[in-house]
Amino acid sequence: MMLEATGNLNSPDSRGAQWAWSAVELSRPPSSPANAEMYVTLTVLSASNLPKMDVLRKCDGYCMVYVDGNTLQPTYRTETVVGSLNPEWNSSFEWQLYPGMTILTVAVWDRDNLTADDLIGTAFVDLSDLSSSEVEMKLDLKNPLLRKKLTACKSSVLVKVGLRSSSVHDIASRPMADSSIRM
Repeated sequence: MMLEATGNLNSPDSRGAQWAWSAVELSRPPSSPANAEMYVTLTVLSASNLPKMDVLRKCDGYCMVYVDGNTLQPTYRTETVVGSLNPEWNSSFEWQLYPGMTILTVAVWDRDNLTADDLIGTAFVDLSDLSSSEVEMKLDLKNPLLRKKLTACKSSVLVKVGLRSSSVHDIASRPMADSSIRM
């Protein structure tokens, strides 16, 4: 799948960047009933080998995560891990899936106190490739403005992602275990 950047890569308020891609139909796992609602679950475990973005300080990393295709879906943010090039978050999130949702985006940022936060890199999960079982993935971070720095560092983010179904009659949503910020 080919992705094309069309937005501002340096603004956490605009979710990093807007991305355009061809739509892929999300298929329902074979074991789920026809009247089931589908959910994608994501746990952002950690990042490794993040580049030092500031002259005097190590990285103060956090992640912004969201799904495409539906502006009513929440954007989530992990906690900030101060002073680490290998932060661990172990933060879990969940979204209800709707037709047209094809990509889950994980954007890793460096928090700055005096200036705008720096986008370290972005990774994508193609939702059409998922099954109902949870899968651990190591995703390389990409950022056209930092291509050489990210390649030299071999920066990546480690996530667990999967699909689950819930009967329409099962109205109570499963609460997530952490107290991450919901935007």
